[in-house]
Amino acid sequence: MKKRYPFLLAGAAVVTPDHSAETQKTHLAFSAANWQELLQQVQTVPGLPDAVYDNYRRAGDKAKAYILASVLALHDAGTPSGGNQAVIDISREGCHEQNKMYYRDFVEFGREFGRGHLFVGTLPSTPLCEALIAVRFHGPSFYMDTLDRFEPFWQEIALLLTDDHCDGVLAFHYRKDRVLALYFTHGETLLEPETHPDTLREELS
Repeated sequence: MKKRYPFLLAGAAVVTPDHSAETQKTHLAFSAANWQELLQQVQTVPGLPDAVYDNYRRAGDKAKAYILASVLALHDAGTPSGGNQAVIDISREGCHEQNKMYYRDFVEFGREFGRGHLFVGTLPSTPLCEALIAVRFHGPSFYMDTLDRFEPFWQEIALLLTDDHCDGVLAFHYRKDRVLALYFTHGETLLEPETHPDTLREELS
């Protein structure tokens, strides 16, 4: 049964590990040989939201994809950077496997003899925080592991936009084959609770 949610999808973008990117409504498409070349292509787009790329060069591949996806999703929505916008991410592929390895290691060897480095660098919040810095958003930012369910994702976006202090929500869904960025504004959407983010993105065209 469909439910009414107090949000409206205003724009979306996808970035893939092969250095390709596309927007949903504006139908922009990019293909490059590497991440630096892809950034240069994106920066040629007229009217692109202002962004800070200071961390781009040193960022990992996943963080680079998030930065580009965030800028392109905002452009697709016709929304400027900055302001009291929230940034959230949903995925089971963030640090799930590393966390299980860390837990097994902790149980087997304990804190004193375990390989604590297993947990270093696996924080799934790092790419979304790099995106938040790039587009200069000042609202809440956090990562959600919803056990492969999507209803909690939609509920969280609805809660954020119910807050009068939140102007919009930049939401990510990550898989190994791509990063999807969705930008939501105040509005109304009739949605099956377990609708996949890709389905909502395709309806935006």
